[in-house]
Amino acid sequence: MTGRVHHPDRSSWDCLACDQPWPCDPERERLVAATPDRVQLTMVMADEMFLAALTLPAEPIGALYERFMAWALPPLRSLGIGRARVYQITQNRSFPLPIAQLEMGNVWLASEVEDRIREHRPNLAEPTEGDRDT
Repeated sequence: MTGRVHHPDRSSWDCLACDQPWPCDPERERLVAATPDRVQLTMVMADEMFLAALTLPAEPIGALYERFMAWALPPLRSLGIGRARVYQITQNRSFPLPIAQLEMGNVWLASEVEDRIREHRPNLAEPTEGDRDT
């Protein structure tokens, strides 16, 4: 990541530092490092998406969602499974309860979802700190 500050131009929502659509890759990396709680990060990005939607009314909401939210979502979507399968998995009684129910969908603690993935699909789980040391 460069030393440049990657803020959005709020009129175009392009990055002032690199002219890429904001949030650009360097800003995504910074946001993830600065906001390790995925729930908080998702809420911050939902606010940014709302502001962008007001400024860019012609932009399809699906495109804004992919740009602002999809990369910031908790781990299940990152496994590459579809929404229908995510819905099936999250409806199982053994799946952790959501910590929030927002209009855009439920929100879970990433640590609880990651624990469930490790328990039920260990081949798909991200290594834990202990696993990385061995």
